[in-house]
Amino acid sequence: MKLDSGSSLLVILATILVVAVVNGKTLTTKPDFLTQCQPNDSEFNRCLVRNFQAFFTEWKEGLLSPKYVGDLDPLFVKRIIMEQDLRHPVSMNANLHNLEVKGLRDLRVENVSFDLNELFAKATLVVPKLNIHSDYTITGRILSLALNGNGKAFIRAEHLEVKLLIRFKLRDEDGLTFMDVDKLHAEIKEVGGFGIRLDNLFHGQKVLEESAHDVFNENWHEFYEILRPAIKSAVETILTERLSKIFANVPATFIIGELPAAADYYG
Repeated sequence: MKLDSGSSLLVILATILVVAVVNGKTLTTKPDFLTQCQPNDSEFNRCLVRNFQAFFTEWKEGLLSPKYVGDLDPLFVKRIIMEQDLRHPVSMNANLHNLEVKGLRDLRVENVSFDLNELFAKATLVVPKLNIHSDYTITGRILSLALNGNGKAFIRAEHLEVKLLIRFKLRDEDGLTFMDVDKLHAEIKEVGGFGIRLDNLFHGQKVLEESAHDVFNENWHEFYEILRPAIKSAVETILTERLSKIFANVPATFIIGELPAAADYYG
């Protein structure tokens, strides 16, 4: 996956999980933590919030094939690569690998809305605190300070507010109707705090390393903007993987009542 942020930044992200929906097992009995939300009910959106929250906090392994919807916390990511134009005063080329992401178990679903005609959902998620441990290699510069090192990295972000836009498509199979995730877009709208530490940044020059970390964390807004596309890409991939697997194997009527069959909807 690559995306261009407009500032010569490319992000490549690969998780240990595969986004493609395969080898699932259709859920034939509605679990107690899911409610069939009725579109004509004044509490429809609140009901959807509870269902979406359950996808992250109540979902138990074994409802589908073992490990099919894997652990959310900790989550393991293979690699994030950032490439920038090193002629800029603040720039870096970095390879984060063997990432362990913690904090997603505390994710809160703040609101959800669903357009029954367009099969389009909007949702707001909040992650109170995200901690990432990884290995890293980096080259770049911060003003007059050249960056060059490899070792262990620690990144933290606080109060990540994520806006989701999800487009679904209906599918009929074995007498049941499903809502497959057709496209998911995530946008990080707010972050309350950000910090980064890169051990062995200057190959053992501790004074220089501490000075660099002071610059990182005193100017965290600027460094967050550098890493925002990478964090966005990771969040988008994780959510697409999880929600795609669940929606592909949970009958849509377990979640929303009065949905038409795909054959009737598409004519």
